[in-house]
Amino acid sequence: MTLTLYKMSAFCGAIINVHLLICMYIPVSSYACSAGYSGPDCSIPCSYPNYGVGCQFKCVCGLKICSHILGCQKIIGSSTCSAGYFGPTCSLPCRYPNYGVKCQFKCVCDMENCSHITGCQNSNNSIETNTTFSPLEGKTWPGVINNTITDGPDCLSIGTNTSKSANQEAMKIAIWSMTFLTFVFLAIYFKLNRKKSLETANLKTTIFYVMKS
Repeated sequence: MTLTLYKMSAFCGAIINVHLLICMYIPVSSYACSAGYSGPDCSIPCSYPNYGVGCQFKCVCGLKICSHILGCQKIIGSSTCSAGYFGPTCSLPCRYPNYGVKCQFKCVCDMENCSHITGCQNSNNSIETNTTFSPLEGKTWPGVINNTITDGPDCLSIGTNTSKSANQEAMKIAIWSMTFLTFVFLAIYFKLNRKKSLETANLKTTIFYVMKS
């Protein structure tokens, strides 16, 4: 009987959306190389996006912040994740409809055409907002961090004041135009009516003098 020893991998992947953790148990003899390396003499670093023991894990962040040993890491000296990602290790993609750096932009297209990195594809329908994005407000990361993230509101809203103002201006112009045209038509009507009345009066006077003579 052969007894296979197992040890817990030190590298656990976060399941996106449900924020749970899974830790894989792997045979001790399966991977002889240190985490982040492979090859006959264990001198070859894992190629992007792979990392970890046996290069069996995959980064879901950009190449610049993907360590072949530890996976997605924040840039040293920077508190900003790469465009399209957030989280303690910058490994979680922005949630629809948000995208870009700090997930501060908002797609106005459907989910299928919205890239969490660059926004709406084959379209200019992406709007920049100044709203702070907090994808995990009030939620914790079990086993990863103990702090609660409470940076701001969980939703974004786009104001429509500009369009309302434009509609109001157009309505005012239309009302003033109608009023002006009404006055013009009334002035013309009264002028023609007065002229006709004068002509009628002159005609009656002429007939009267003709009949009298």
